[in-house]
Amino acid sequence: MTLSASVCYTKPMSEEAVVIINHINEMLIDMSEKSLNEISNYVISLRKKEQRHDAFVRRLSEIEANPDYIECTSIEEAMQAIYNIQDDEE
Repeated sequence: MTLSASVCYTKPMSEEAVVIINHINEMLIDMSEKSLNEISNYVISLRKKEQRHDAFVRRLSEIEANPDYIECTSIEEAMQAIYNIQDDEE
């Protein structure tokens, strides 16, 4: 039985990325089902890692855009800022 698969790209990709994907698809045709499952699991783990990294970068960008800290130039200034925060909470 011969199957064919077409790929629909949902996000813009460089021409190089499309060539790489097509090359990988050509190699997958000759793989055993066991190997395909292993490859699938590996790709899933890579994608999850990429998603975690993207979320981390987004959180850092949000923190940098809206810092919730006070810059101090000395230990004394930092301690005074801490005392002021404690006074505000009481």
